[in-house]
Amino acid sequence: MDRRADNRWRCLRSGLPFGLLLAACGGSGTTAAGPDTGLSARGTLVQDPPARTLSLNSLGVDAQLSRNLTPTIGQAASRLLALFGSAQCGVDFHYMEYNTVGAVAEQTNATAALMLPTGSAPACSGGRPLLLYAHGTATGRQLNLADFGDVAISGIEGSLAAIYAAHGYIVVAPNYAGYDKSRLGYHPFHNADQQSKDMLDALAAARKALPEVSSSVHESGKLFLTGYSQGGYVALATARAMQAAGSMPTATVAQSGAYAMSAEVDAAYGGKPIYKGVAFGLMLETSWQKAYGDIYASTASIYSDAYSTGIEALLPNNAGLATLVAAGRLPDKFQFGTDAPNYALVSAADKAYFGPPAQSLLKTSYVTALLADLAAHPCPSASSTAPLDCAPANRLRAAALKNDLRTWTPAAPLLLCGGNADPIVYFQNTRLAQAYFAAHGAVDVSVVDVDSADGEGELYGRAKSIFSDLKQLIIANALLAGDDAAEALKANYHTPLTALSCAVVAYDYFNSQ
Repeated sequence: MDRRADNRWRCLRSGLPFGLLLAACGGSGTTAAGPDTGLSARGTLVQDPPARTLSLNSLGVDAQLSRNLTPTIGQAASRLLALFGSAQCGVDFHYMEYNTVGAVAEQTNATAALMLPTGSAPACSGGRPLLLYAHGTATGRQLNLADFGDVAISGIEGSLAAIYAAHGYIVVAPNYAGYDKSRLGYHPFHNADQQSKDMLDALAAARKALPEVSSSVHESGKLFLTGYSQGGYVALATARAMQAAGSMPTATVAQSGAYAMSAEVDAAYGGKPIYKGVAFGLMLETSWQKAYGDIYASTASIYSDAYSTGIEALLPNNAGLATLVAAGRLPDKFQFGTDAPNYALVSAADKAYFGPPAQSLLKTSYVTALLADLAAHPCPSASSTAPLDCAPANRLRAAALKNDLRTWTPAAPLLLCGGNADPIVYFQNTRLAQAYFAAHGAVDVSVVDVDSADGEGELYGRAKSIFSDLKQLIIANALLAGDDAAEALKANYHTPLTALSCAVVAYDYFNSQ
């Protein structure tokens, strides 16, 4: 049996649903004759084989990781790279374009990085585990995790994904529909159905591409899922979709995701605004409006007059969030007006997210109606048995119910990682998801709070150690500069502090499987 036939037999035994098998195993899609310009099945490659954009040996990977991470996370870079260790393998970076769907099943395209280990070390060839990596929220549309040589384009997460490839993992890292060269004019932010489809379509395309671009590595049979923030949510949604299709991952590490979406939305809009909530709120409202069409009647009915015109096209956007704020297209932090009914009830710290009504993102009339619905139709968010047993009339709250991930019982190992003081994605998401899964019979779900004391001999002690060290570094640097240490910690807590620490947790967990 030749190598390509052998790889396709291996793919056919992978347990993928039939529709994905066609794309993944070469039963449909494009050929080397040219790109696909017509309407194609999900998961097919637009360019087959995908182009290799960069090839580095192990020393080159280490050097590029240092160049990428040092300017963005400073003194934390060397400590982080020391924990992962020097690259065992070189890495070939391939840039994939594949067919997928938008939020209403409209056909579109998306792109992804396919990172393959290379080299003579035993970990760099033969059967290797595959990691499906979901990235966190990005406001810049130009995001491309395959562009490892430009950290401004690939971000910190492009480097974190590459670390896995440098240690012997096959890595598939989608950019998502709505980013890079995707034709979709919006991004389906926290749309569990679409984003899990996008991830699986990237996986199918990568499985089609793998035997075409490498003769030295193939899948070992282990498939891991991970991601941070939005990526943590996407990873867990993808694990749910895979299990429903009868093709479970080996294990999943979901990091700091809004899994209990109903609770997150009720808290964020009901009186506990999230840090940097202007961007997250806008992307969420736009995404669900595109998906369901009933979040608002018009942008003028939800957003203040100063911002409503053209607002749906703002994020993600190559102009950058800071540029949009400087141009007056979005407020910096005022999410709600001071005339909102709950203004007097929020904490002094949370009052910072309330501003003059004309300068705040959401119209008070919209917020008032949402608060009235919250009072009339509360959801039992803290329930471990039936947290979604409610029927809100407000369409944003109803959309949150549709995208809450407390609807299934994970059968494969799952670890949830986060930090208990996260001001962006509240740690209650992790605790509520853990409680729900336990109450419904899940037996292999664990939680790591990186912002907690080490236990003696604890497996994740080194992740907690780097969290503690970096936390003290952030505070010390703020005090040295004469800045507010508490504000500096809040600004850095979700990213990079918890993100880097949970990255270490995920790496250690997968290596133990």
